[in-house]
Amino acid sequence: MQYFLPHLLEQTNRLVRDMLNNALSAEDLQTDQWTILVYLSDGLGHAMGELAEAAAMNPSKLTKCVDKLVSKGMVQRSVDLDDQRKVVAMITDRGLDIVCRLNPEIAKLEKLLISRLGRSDHKQLKHLLTQMLTNDDGSSRTA
Repeated sequence: MQYFLPHLLEQTNRLVRDMLNNALSAEDLQTDQWTILVYLSDGLGHAMGELAEAAAMNPSKLTKCVDKLVSKGMVQRSVDLDDQRKVVAMITDRGLDIVCRLNPEIAKLEKLLISRLGRSDHKQLKHLLTQMLTNDDGSSRTA
């Protein structure tokens, strides 16, 4: 069982997620919330549907995560001015400050992973995982 690829991926995911959650705990954030904040940190604002796809979350889960970020004052939502049917999420100054504050901790985690694998294997692993998440037409596979 220990060499069965899905099992190894699950164990690795759990280990890295725990490490990431530990780094995020200072701001009482979970990895899904962090993913949303990082995506929104470009400051452009993004439609909820686009955000769900980018974060690889179903719309229901995304809404719950964004609700928590709104309640923490890290994200705000508004109706899209060009299309009243769309809701746009934007990072707040507080959310951006938290991303800037946590980025060095996340960089330390990445450096730790590089040190465990070596730079070449780290790069190869990222390539292989990206390849697994890419459809034949080059589009991203989120499920």
